[in-house]
Amino acid sequence: MPGARLSRGLGRAGPLHARCRAAQADHHAGGLRARAAAIAAYLEKGGYDRHLRQLRHALMLRQDAVAQAVARHFPPGTRATRPAGGYFLWIELPEGTDTLALQQLALSHGISIAPGPIFSARPGFANCLRLNYGHEWDKRAETALATLGRLAALSPARGRSRRPDQPLAREAA
Repeated sequence: MPGARLSRGLGRAGPLHARCRAAQADHHAGGLRARAAAIAAYLEKGGYDRHLRQLRHALMLRQDAVAQAVARHFPPGTRATRPAGGYFLWIELPEGTDTLALQQLALSHGISIAPGPIFSARPGFANCLRLNYGHEWDKRAETALATLGRLAALSPARGRSRRPDQPLAREAA
């Protein structure tokens, strides 16, 4: 029978079946042992610590780049946190800015943000948003933040609405 496994033909009882099962377990565990040994060597030689140092440095540079871009492109009065860890900036836009509306505008430009209200069960944080700086910082990211800042400056305040088909003043140009 092509493709049949030998242990299947030996039945469920008997010493031959038990030996086949033990050999099969050894065979599968061999790959795991090799991977475990490689990981142990990586850890012992400081590979993980080196990786974490490089990651922390890269995130610090990205945090600086995003914070500087927010300062350059967002409306006056915008504030950004400087977290000690992680890869998110908490942005507080001028009072009255509706980040739920801003999210929709941003999505129409291919930009994703996390509006403040989704982080609280209580009302509040309507003028706040969270930005991820865990991605590579490049010209595309800079352009996206410049666009987001422009949209934030034009974003309707809570209580005021703009028809979805109504163009933004600066987009017409």
